[in-house]
Amino acid sequence: MTAPITRTAAGTYALDLPEQHREVLASLLGQLRDAISHDATGDAMRRLFPVAYHADAERDAEWQRLMHGELVASRLAAIGEAALALERAATPGAEMTEAELDALARSINAVRLVLGTSLDVSEEEDDDGTDERRVPYAFLGWLLEWTVMARTDGDPVGT
Repeated sequence: MTAPITRTAAGTYALDLPEQHREVLASLLGQLRDAISHDATGDAMRRLFPVAYHADAERDAEWQRLMHGELVASRLAAIGEAALALERAATPGAEMTEAELDALARSINAVRLVLGTSLDVSEEEDDDGTDERRVPYAFLGWLLEWTVMARTDGDPVGT
């Protein structure tokens, strides 16, 4: 299997995904951007913007008041940077910086968290591959693993 993300000799990163995979990822990033922009406090967002103080609602409300806007802006900025890097990846020989790879990894993880929340996926579950709704979730996990491995010049576990 060819690695979808590799570190170049120059220390940058190359993304080698088929066009249809880039399109799916771009669509998922766009959907996440829209969801965060319209309802960053919705139930599907609970893993992206978790409760800071479980035992103190007043303290949590204050933390949310002070930090939620900044967290939303940070997520949206990462998605924008990831989307631009993904667009550029369609050009042969295009490379990403470490900051762009980081934005891509954070955005992939964010989509995966929201999708996992929507599908009610838990860490304890053993996915036998029969639930087609989870194919994008599995794809994102696979791609996220490669973003991490590209930074360490290793191969994913189990390959």
